[in-house]
Amino acid sequence: MIILKSSNYNIRLNPAIKAKAEETFAQFGLNLSEAINVFLHMSIKYCGFPFDIREPKLKSETLLAIQETEQILEEYAEGSRIPSHLPMRMKCLRQWI
Repeated sequence: MIILKSSNYNIRLNPAIKAKAEETFAQFGLNLSEAINVFLHMSIKYCGFPFDIREPKLKSETLLAIQETEQILEEYAEGSRIPSHLPMRMKCLRQWI
């Protein structure tokens, strides 16, 4: 029987990221420590990150849609924008008053 030594290493993690990572790796039957060990082994095998490190390139129309959505959500939060269906519903409700 071979007994492998282990070493401890403490890291700081965002609690939400940690929880999502634990949930993700649990689907593969791994805890966070085991997943980090897999990452380190693959990093050694590939002499660097075992995946691309870069921002995803989004199409310009996708970026515009994201910006528009963020603007709309901000306007709703501020109360300066109301849902487009609301005036029609108000008109419909007034008939019954």
